[in-house]
Amino acid sequence: MNNYEDPIQFDSKKRTKDIELLYSNLTEISQGGPEVGNLTINGIKISGLFGGPVMIDGYTIYIPILVNKLIGRGFKLAVINAHTFEVNKIGAVRSIIFLDRIQNNKLFFFENLDKTKENSFKLF
Repeated sequence: MNNYEDPIQFDSKKRTKDIELLYSNLTEISQGGPEVGNLTINGIKISGLFGGPVMIDGYTIYIPILVNKLIGRGFKLAVINAHTFEVNKIGAVRSIIFLDRIQNNKLFFFENLDKTKENSFKLF
């Protein structure tokens, strides 16, 4: 991930040796808030609205996905298999998921833009 990327401004195109990921129709969910948009992986449209920044680890893609709550909206972590395009949503709904790094079988992220509230997901 590039150091300048955050949930408000991130690269709309990522490419690895085997994966091309492209966001389209990006829009802010609130003024000055995170952006979300449509996502295609290797030309296949994935159902949902996705935020960023994204992390790609081999054939696994970690990306925030916008979900509706009882009142309002928020993000869950989407784990996408780049072979099958299967999307699994994990964790609680959060107002922001600002992905940071993978370390010791954990995916670390921040729950705020100023990077003071850190959390993690245990990877399987």
